[in-house]
Amino acid sequence: MALDLEERKQLILHGDMRKAIITLATPIVLNNLIQTLYNLVDSFWVSGIGETSFAATGFVWPIVFLFISIGIGLSIAGTGIISQLIGRSDYEKAKTYRENLYILTFILSIIVVVLGILSSGAIIRLMGANGDLYTESKDYLEILYLGFPFVYLYFATNSIFQSSGDTKTPTIISGISAVINMICDPIFIYEKVPYLGFKGFNMGIKGAAIATVISQVFMAVAIIIIASKKGLIDLNFLSYKYDNEALNKILSIALPSCIGQSGEALGFIILNVFVLSYGQDTLTAFVTVNRVTSIISMPPGGIGQSIVSIVGQNKGVKNYDRVGLAFRKACNMSNIVTISGAIIVWIFRDQVLGIFLKEASENVMFLSRQFLFFILITNFCMGLYSVYQGLFQGSGKTDMAMKMLLGRLWALRIPMILLFKYVFMMGPIAIWLAMSLSNLFTALYGYILFKSGKWKGEII
Repeated sequence: MALDLEERKQLILHGDMRKAIITLATPIVLNNLIQTLYNLVDSFWVSGIGETSFAATGFVWPIVFLFISIGIGLSIAGTGIISQLIGRSDYEKAKTYRENLYILTFILSIIVVVLGILSSGAIIRLMGANGDLYTESKDYLEILYLGFPFVYLYFATNSIFQSSGDTKTPTIISGISAVINMICDPIFIYEKVPYLGFKGFNMGIKGAAIATVISQVFMAVAIIIIASKKGLIDLNFLSYKYDNEALNKILSIALPSCIGQSGEALGFIILNVFVLSYGQDTLTAFVTVNRVTSIISMPPGGIGQSIVSIVGQNKGVKNYDRVGLAFRKACNMSNIVTISGAIIVWIFRDQVLGIFLKEASENVMFLSRQFLFFILITNFCMGLYSVYQGLFQGSGKTDMAMKMLLGRLWALRIPMILLFKYVFMMGPIAIWLAMSLSNLFTALYGYILFKSGKWKGEII
């Protein structure tokens, strides 16, 4: 383990930067690809039981994201802190932070599950769902909550791997988990498993949620066991020692990230309310195009995540020139991928949309093409957004990442929707235009934050 860690550390601190980014980003991109393929397969199976069920899975996503945002915030803080400690070879202190990261993760995950289950119905009602959409969304969401503690534990352990430059191990585990989910989906959803013909559990959208939870349990247990075998953590969690300084530091860095992630999730909940106000056809188009564009977003998302540990370890030894080099290389790589991907998707737009909209009305197809056009124009900005997030998170400047997260939705997108919808009296195009413009302005704001140099501040 020590040799592998040292080799990755040398690559991050002294090796070829393009190679370092590709080495760390490739497993993350593969993981994102696997997860997206899982989402595609999941959407395929769910769409087979009805358009309402398919819409419900996308409709509740912001709620799910709202509650797991705390786990994401903690993992971001963990990666930023631990990577800087590894960069300057302070392994004993890194161990203290790992243990306290787990303590916080476990406690908060239980609190979130209880709050989530108690509030699920009310939140779905507030978002404007009723009838079958309300029933399907509530059934799906209440089961998903049961998997949250395992998701939180996975996030925490993944941050430990990522901070040391190991992005391969979590990818393998996540990939196996996705395969498990794909296999379980049709078995739990249908009365008769398609193509195979044997009897399933016929649980509909509840079955899709159960399949997801099963895969999450596997994912958390597997990554914790492997982390233990690699010497990254101790399986005897009862031996973990509370450290006030470490807990306060994790919370101080995690809090802005949690606020940003939660604020983003709340913004998406409100966004869904606006989308649904135009009718279920618009919601279906919205969910469909988001599934499609998530494919293009995978590589830049992986690039952004890869530079977190690169930035963290180099900042730990005050090598800011190398941090800047990593940032510029990542931006260039992201632009190439997103612009090329957008062109390809637009050329084959009908075939791509047809994967999800097998028997959709002409209105749904029209709205989907319209949304796709607007979102692809500025899709490269979302790639840059991922890189900016990686820079600020790796620097431990989660307050800067928070400003981008909250600003994109609350200062730009939602006010724009209100303006276009109620002042200019636009139809669904108000949603599409606001999303596209907010992506552009957020990327420009991220560049301003980068040029300010404030991310170079305090070192852990």
